[in-house]
Amino acid sequence: MRTFLGKFFAVTDRIGRIDIAISSLLMFGIVCISVWGVIARYFLGNPSGWVEELSLAMFVWLSFFGLSLLARRGEVVNIEFLLSLVPRGVAFLLRRILSPTLFAACLVVIIYLGFQLVLFSHDSYTSILRIPYSYVYLGIPLGSLFTLYHVLRHAVIGPQFFEELDTEL
Repeated sequence: MRTFLGKFFAVTDRIGRIDIAISSLLMFGIVCISVWGVIARYFLGNPSGWVEELSLAMFVWLSFFGLSLLARRGEVVNIEFLLSLVPRGVAFLLRRILSPTLFAACLVVIIYLGFQLVLFSHDSYTSILRIPYSYVYLGIPLGSLFTLYHVLRHAVIGPQFFEELDTEL
């Protein structure tokens, strides 16, 4: 069973690394767009209206794919102080079973509602670039899917694997 899971996660890890590329490109894009916005407004005297619109859309995507990166590293919100007050066995149970289960349940709701939002907003467009809002909101369920994958993986394999993974990146 352990070797099957190891092979499964080795294969899906390639797909799971897409969130790193997406987050990096989004950060780079936001910085470039913001620099262009400053140059256009203050040096060229012609502010670009699309800068705010596009950077806002990119921030939506970055927020949810950034959460995926935190889940990949096992750095999602955790109450270590409370875990230190309970016995070691209970802390293990809370950290490895209860916390991921609750987080996964919340993510399933976010994924479902995110896809509902995407379907609901397919007829709405941004005012300047005319980008469908469904493209903007698509980052919510997609980023949450990657986060769910990492949370479940973290629950099965444990935090030791992620410490090793950081040295590979």
